[in-house]
This record gives sequence, C-alpha cells and structure tokens, in this order.
Amino acid sequence: MKKLLLSIIAVLGIYNITLAQEEGVVKKKASVAFVYPISSNGAATNVENNASFNLLFGANAGVNGAELSGIGALNKGDIKGGQFAGVFNATKGDVKGGQFAGVLNATHGNTEGVQIAGVGNTTKNNVTGVQFGAVGNITLGDQKGVAIAGASNYVKGNVNGVQGGTVNIGLEKVNGAQVGVINIADTLSGVQFGVINFSNNVERGTPIGIINVVKNGYYAIEVTSGEINVAGVSYKMGTTDFYTIFKYGYTPDYVSTTTNHNFGFGFGTLRNLSRNGRHQLAIDITSNHFIPYQGADKNETNNNINMVGKLDVNYHFKVNKNISVVGGPSLNGYYSEVKANDASNFGTLTLPSETMIHQEFNATNTQAVWVGFNLGINYTF
Repeated sequence: MKKLLLSIIAVLGIYNITLAQEEGVVKKKASVAFVYPISSNGAATNVENNASFNLLFGANAGVNGAELSGIGALNKGDIKGGQFAGVFNATKGDVKGGQFAGVLNATHGNTEGVQIAGVGNTTKNNVTGVQFGAVGNITLGDQKGVAIAGASNYVKGNVNGVQGGTVNIGLEKVNGAQVGVINIADTLSGVQFGVINFSNNVERGTPIGIINVVKNGYYAIEVTSGEINVAGVSYKMGTTDFYTIFKYGYTPDYVSTTTNHNFGFGFGTLRNLSRNGRHQLAIDITSNHFIPYQGADKNETNNNINMVGKLDVNYHFKVNKNISVVGGPSLNGYYSEVKANDASNFGTLTLPSETMIHQEFNATNTQAVWVGFNLGINYTF
C-alpha cells in the first residue's frame, strides 16, 4: 500500500507539471502520439479525442471513446469510454466507463464503471461500479459496488456494496459486506467475514470471525458446571446476534477416568425472550479438546483426537444489568483416540450412562453421544 501511495503522488505531480491550463476544449475524432508533446495535437492539451493512440505517453483534455497507451496517459478532463495502458491511466475529471492499466489507475473526480490495475486504483471522490487491484484500492469518497484487492481496500466515506481483500477499511458506514483477514468499519450495517473484525457500532449487521471487537458490543464471562466439566470458564465477545466463545474446563479424576483439562472454541447467539430483556436464551456451539493430566500416553495425547462437540441451550435470567443465572441442557458428541490408565477402551472421560444416546467402542477409537446439563453465572461487561 505504501508503494501504491507513492505511485499516486508521483502521477498527480506529473499532472501539475504537464497539463497547463488552456482556454476552451477542442474536440477531434482521433489523435496519435509518440510521446507528449510529439503528437498529432502538438503540445496542446485542450483536445478531447474520440480515439487516442499513444505509442508511449500522451496528454489530452479528455476522451469520449477509447484511449490506448503503451506507457500511460494524462487527461485533465473526463473519460467517457475506455482507457487502456501498459503502466498507468490518470485523469483530473470523472471516469464513466473503464480504466485498465498494468500498474495504476488514478481518477481525481468520480469513477462510474470499472477500474482494473495490476497494482492499484485510486479515486479522489466517489466510486460506483467495480474496482480490482492486485495490491489495493483507495477511494476518498463513497464506494458503491464491489472492490477486490490482494492486500487492502480503503474507503474514507461510506461503503454500499462489497469489499474483498486481506485488509478492508470503511471509515464511515459499511452497508454490505467486508470479506478478508482484517475488517474495519465505523458503523456496520451488513456483515463482516474475517479473522479479526473491528467496528464502533453495529446497526443491522453481524461481524463473523474469530475475534470480533465491537465498541458497543457483547462481552461476557460465564462460569458453569456440568456432567463433564466440574468447572468451566467461557469468554464471549462480539454481538448478541453472533459472538465468539473461548473456553477452559476442568474435569478432576474423582468424576472421570483421569484428570482432564480442556480448551474450546465456538460461536453462539443470545436472544431476548421478553421485552424487558430479563429472560434470554443462549445457543452455543463449541468444539473442546480434552488433555489428560496423567495416566495417558503423551504421544497419543499430543497427536490423537480426544474431543467433545457441544450444543448448549441455556436459559438466562438477569438478576441485574450485568449478572445472569444460566442453565439448560446440552447435546454432546465425544470422539477419542486416547487411552488412560491402561484402560481396555479409548477415552479419558467417564460418560453419563443414564442419559447416553449412543456409545461405541472399537479397535481405534471410542464414540459417544449423550444429553448433559449446564448451570452457572454469566457476567456481562
């Protein structure tokens, strides 16, 4: 992105040197140039061409048709049609049509249509249409449409559409979708798909990722106990519509085959059951890896699966603004390739036979499905 910005500054600097202000605009059907000012238009830059061919580099008032350049072209007026260049296209006016360049497209006005570049595209005002840059796209106004970049998309104004890139930034309202590794929006009214999502405010949207940071979002610590985890702690972050769950649980040896620590990750949603928000329902889905503290082969523990998948449906009763009592059933699925304490069967947990739905032992693993329970306290920040 730094290289893209330097390229933009260099191109805009050439603007000020090359394109002298001239009175009136002369319209011509065609022009041919080797390198400005060696051109059929001479040194004049007040000519708007229907067709412009520049073997290396050309400078004109505008294009109402098509322009083809070996290296690049500068226009101080509007582009209506298409610009094609081996290195760059730049215009001080608006673009209605398409710009296609090996390195950079730069528009000082508005872009309505398509910008495709080997490195990046930049528009000082608004973009309506499609931008594709192998490195990045920069819009200093609003974006309406689709912007795809290998590295980053940056919009100073509002986004109405889709941003797809490694890093996507919308400094005002994002009404649509951001898809990338890191997504940043001031106000989200749509969806963010990424590893890390940031937003100051969520109106009618949902950030979906591993880490979702929302200034006015949902953050909670939940301490629970159940038939497997005697003590479990969960940290939830995101929004009530969609939050990420990070879990730790402890199973002592007096309720299981051996002592187990487990670490989990998942997603959940919290819904109001009453208008005042005092009664709520949480639905959480997590995957939990169990690590036996002793009595199991370390090689098996490190390399083999010993996992419980959980679907928790918990009722929340709000005692006050921050504290809720939670409880409800869970559906659990266990798969283990780890043995403990020289046991004949795989598995490091003592499973509840009373609520067992399915249990299977074979030569390589143990599988089980049962109904469990959760009871605990939730503290919301």
